[in-house]
Amino acid sequence: MKSRLTHSSLVLLAPLLLFLLHTYFYRSYGIFRDEFYYFICGLRPAWGYVDQPPLVAWISHLLSYLFHQDLSLYRFWSFAVAAAHLALVLAWVRRQNGGPLALSLVAVALIMSPIRLGVDHFYSMNSLEPLLWFAIFWLFSQIHHLRLGAMMGLAFLIGIGTLNKHTTALYAVLLSLGFLGNAPNRPSYVKKIMVLAAVSLIVISPHLLWQFQQAWPTLEFQQNARLYKNEALSVTALLGELILHHHPLVAFLWVPGLFVLLTRARWRFVRPYAWVVVLFCLLLIPAHGKTYYAASLIAPLIAVGALEFEALGLRLRWLFPLMIGLSGLILLPLSLPVLPVHLYQAYEEALGFRPASGENHSQGALPQHYADMFGWRELVETIAAFYQQLPEPERAVTAIYAQNYGQAGAIDYHGPALGLPPASSGHNNYFLWGFHPANATQLLIIGGQRENHEKTCGTLRVLGTFDHPLRMPYERHLVIYLCQDLKRSMPDLWPSTRNFI
Repeated sequence: MKSRLTHSSLVLLAPLLLFLLHTYFYRSYGIFRDEFYYFICGLRPAWGYVDQPPLVAWISHLLSYLFHQDLSLYRFWSFAVAAAHLALVLAWVRRQNGGPLALSLVAVALIMSPIRLGVDHFYSMNSLEPLLWFAIFWLFSQIHHLRLGAMMGLAFLIGIGTLNKHTTALYAVLLSLGFLGNAPNRPSYVKKIMVLAAVSLIVISPHLLWQFQQAWPTLEFQQNARLYKNEALSVTALLGELILHHHPLVAFLWVPGLFVLLTRARWRFVRPYAWVVVLFCLLLIPAHGKTYYAASLIAPLIAVGALEFEALGLRLRWLFPLMIGLSGLILLPLSLPVLPVHLYQAYEEALGFRPASGENHSQGALPQHYADMFGWRELVETIAAFYQQLPEPERAVTAIYAQNYGQAGAIDYHGPALGLPPASSGHNNYFLWGFHPANATQLLIIGGQRENHEKTCGTLRVLGTFDHPLRMPYERHLVIYLCQDLKRSMPDLWPSTRNFI
């Protein structure tokens, strides 16, 4: 009885600790650029968006009522989901007869995972993905014994997961193919997969219809990201980043866990999962996917590695979770904003290491995941000052044009209180939302190249500049232009602003 209580305490207390860790630092820095965009998407709920499925916007829409549009509080959803994911993984380890050591290893490995700490600290679809993927993995491992109700649940999870991130569909396809080899009755298994596919397609069919109606914009977005935005990965670079993203010491759990799945009879019931991981990662390379796309695959391997490590019965085995925990604390400031900026910069310099962004952008004073939390309100206040200087008749026909959804989203979040109209931009879903106001005849433009603006503007006047030392280089030294005497009307001009990337 005492042992069971100890196990239950670990399963409950470790997720609570993770939740509290995030909560304590939830306002340390500012709002992340993507959070503005998800907020605006939530205000305009639809069955799809150029660069994402709809679930993140739907959840944002609900959170706007719960948290009164305070974006900092939206993060509590991500914290809760991260804690639920940890609890689910620990429950699975317990189901495999894992003891205190295996549970402790999994807990400390997932709590101290740099990629999970960083991604789960702000509101996005990426915090929900690991929870959904682990639940799908667990059900797939028992698919040969599932009854109709459980099969419907699995199909619903796959559908919801795909409405969260499109990669869930690929994950489900690879699982379906992989577990075919384990099927004791292949005709029966194929029927189950057909049921899964049919129900999942029904769940996501409105999103597919939206994609069709919009001429499949996400395919254009993904192609442009592959060609112009994301860095190309090699196999060795992908493996190296996966090791760094999940903490170097944790690689001594998940890498052996991958090989153990392939070789030990004990894990035959989940052996196909090893091939799912390998194939998924290999497919990322030609697609120029980011390493974090594969982050949700690693938790089952960590769990298996922890169970195998516990079974070794080494004398000093408890030193290993202690080492992961202590070294994780050293790396913590790289993923979680636990230090004031000036101390973080000194700390990063002392470590001699900076997290990579996975994108083709120059880095600034801070790594991108921190830099994109600074300067947004100041930018909007600067724009508002220039906008208010315009005569009232001009303000009524002036569209505020932003170069990207970060700028546009910040304007739409902070701008109403400062008297600004909705932002206009050709970037991703902002292009589909069109320009504002509808009768616009001139533009207040944030940044961009002067020579490009001169092709559009009969008169181009520089109003001023905006800068913030902590922002990304491409978001610094932004020139603010007033574009008048348009050479083409806004309806004629708008198609040329399309920028899906």
